[in-house]
Amino acid sequence: MLLYHPATDFYHCWMRFASILCECGHKGTEFDRIRILDFLLCFPHEIRKCKLPREDSAELRRKIKQLPETYEDPQSIRQAFLPMTKIHKQVTMDMVARGIIQRKKYQEGTLILNIEEAHAYDFITSVAEEWKIRNEEWHEKLINVVLSIPLNGRGGLKDRTGLLEFRYDG
Repeated sequence: MLLYHPATDFYHCWMRFASILCECGHKGTEFDRIRILDFLLCFPHEIRKCKLPREDSAELRRKIKQLPETYEDPQSIRQAFLPMTKIHKQVTMDMVARGIIQRKKYQEGTLILNIEEAHAYDFITSVAEEWKIRNEEWHEKLINVVLSIPLNGRGGLKDRTGLLEFRYDG
């Protein structure tokens, strides 16, 4: 039996990354943060297992609770997250190759839109706008909440979600 899930679709992931990067603005964000955000966009009900700040997450949890339950939610979030790594790397490399993401910053682990390439910047913003029209407002709220949390260390995003190891962060 062949099953489709947006989490493993390259082009769906490309659209999600475009949306996240445009929401981050010109300052960009870390590759691991975008990976975590992408996972939560694919599996929104997994936010229940995350320890997000109460003041930020109350409205978000309420909106996600209204979403219909799906049969494809993972048994283990780590087992669902790890296979997505390959697609995340492919999408990022595609964006670097197209000149959408700054190559030098990517090599340092940060994804920043390349505003010097006007055609690439215009393209990704139009993709992000199209994505925004197709999706609910909880997407934007989730992105804003996750961007406000530090990534590394105890109490950071890696620790709160349990998706990535945080103990050895420098």
